[in-house]
Order: sequence, then structure tokens, then C-alpha cells
Amino acid sequence: MSKYLLILLWVGFMAVAAPVLGAQRQELVMGKPEQRLRPGFAILVFAPVVWMAATRGYIADSLLSSKLQKN
Repeated sequence: MSKYLLILLWVGFMAVAAPVLGAQRQELVMGKPEQRLRPGFAILVFAPVVWMAATRGYIADSLLSSKLQKN
């Protein structure tokens, strides 16, 4: 299974699990009720995404960037 698919599954699973785990809270923003996630839960959800972006290989670099680095 691809790393990208695993990340999508992880974020999707956590989106479904957030209400069950009590990670959502309701706040008033400009007079309207909004659903927000608790900061610790948001960090837990996106930590794997940040780690994957930080450790990615050469595949996502653009052609222009690679040409500029060679010169």
C-alpha cells in the first residue's frame, strides 16, 4: 500500500473518530457556532503528514528546482 494512501486513510479515520473521542468542541466565531478540534488532537492527526513531507524523497521535486541545484 502506498504511503500516500495510508496518510489519506489515517486522516479519514481520525475525522470519523474525532467526535467519538470527544476531540471536537463548539466555539462562537463572529456569533456563529463552529466545530473546532482540540490542539493536541490536531497535532496528533497531522504529525504523520508532516513527518512524511519532511522525509520524502526526490520524487516530488520540480524539474526547475533540480536544474537550478545542479548549476
